[in-house]
Amino acid sequence: MASSPYFELSWSILSTIGLMNVLFGLLIIAVVGFSTLPSVAILVSVATAVANGLCYYCTYTNNPAINKAVASVVADMMWLVQEVGLSFYTLIILRATLDRRNRRLYLQMFSALVVVIGAIRMVILVLNVKITLNPSTVRDTLVIINNLHCGYFIAIAMLECVGSYFLVRKLSSGEKAMKKAHLNASFLHFIIRSTEFRLTLLAVIGVGRAITHLCNPSYRVTTDLSSQVDRFFYTAECLFPIMI
Repeated sequence: MASSPYFELSWSILSTIGLMNVLFGLLIIAVVGFSTLPSVAILVSVATAVANGLCYYCTYTNNPAINKAVASVVADMMWLVQEVGLSFYTLIILRATLDRRNRRLYLQMFSALVVVIGAIRMVILVLNVKITLNPSTVRDTLVIINNLHCGYFIAIAMLECVGSYFLVRKLSSGEKAMKKAHLNASFLHFIIRSTEFRLTLLAVIGVGRAITHLCNPSYRVTTDLSSQVDRFFYTAECLFPIMI
């Protein structure tokens, strides 16, 4: 494929969003001090910037196939960090707030889903390398990759739903306790509503990307309506570190 100017393509914008999110995260740490929670957003944003920059390198440049294959491996690993990393924000909160029984249950469900998501991404990684080294296999392999992506994004949506369920339930119990004690629970109410909104939006993104990959015949390029809708969902996902 002929090389295209970097900033003529959406991958450059998505990578820039990641870089700016890193900058915002570092500014927050500089103001309020180091904390684990902002570090999650920074790590996810670094992965966003690297993955999208490498996707351009793999798809739109004329570099040797072996170089593209290595870049593809790193890009897939970074996408895994980006797409699963957001759920670690909830994990950090729940590990510190849940009682022993609920924490154990949550960690078991979280670990099982992360293993499933990671396994699917590793298979996608191998198939992407196969396509990069042997482009003649694109047609058959892409069908498998798109089907795997469906399970991948649904599992990510489930992971977020599990975390949000435990978090909303914990916050709701705290809100009720504060109301019974006649204390101002408006802040907890705000946190609950924002968590519910994040849950809904991430679930929509996960299911939406699963559907678009079923209809997407292309490989890392935007060629039809479904791939454009998928790019829209992914752009929204890239903006999530700002929200958290």
